[in-house]
Amino acid sequence: MGTVSSAALFGPFSLLLWLTVVAVIPWLRDTFGVPPLIGWYVSGTALVLLPILFIGVLQAWRELPTRSLKQLSKRLRLNSLSAGDIAWSIGGLFTISIASVVILALAHHLDPTFRPSPEFLRQPPGWHAWVFIAWIPLFLSNVVGEELCWRGYVLPRQEAALGRAAWLLNGCM
Repeated sequence: MGTVSSAALFGPFSLLLWLTVVAVIPWLRDTFGVPPLIGWYVSGTALVLLPILFIGVLQAWRELPTRSLKQLSKRLRLNSLSAGDIAWSIGGLFTISIASVVILALAHHLDPTFRPSPEFLRQPPGWHAWVFIAWIPLFLSNVVGEELCWRGYVLPRQEAALGRAAWLLNGCM
């Protein structure tokens, strides 16, 4: 899968994401009084993230010479984590957390009014358990969908066409 066919797959999902943010969320807010954050959770999950998950899994399933869950798991690169994988995950999470704090502190220092989230995702200060609970399906469909589609289904096809540099195209898209 080269650059053009990759763009043909990534592009429609980018368009869906854009339409969700500029049209669906405001429509839900204006028509039904749905808070924009919940509108994002519902529409982002239903219109963007779950379709990414389903398309990745269905396309991988269609490519299998013999269809079984074991073969699908192998095709989508669902392997057990090694000790090295766990160490890289913990180290990466730590590094990303520290870098995020540094970037946010620098941004706030340069512009004290800086807010890191878009307007429609902002909530008043305080603990809102319902926001966290509503976020869980979006988070799970985002992580699982992206991993299964972009890294499980698309990346091996890109590697076949582009070699070891395929990760760069996949990451940019």
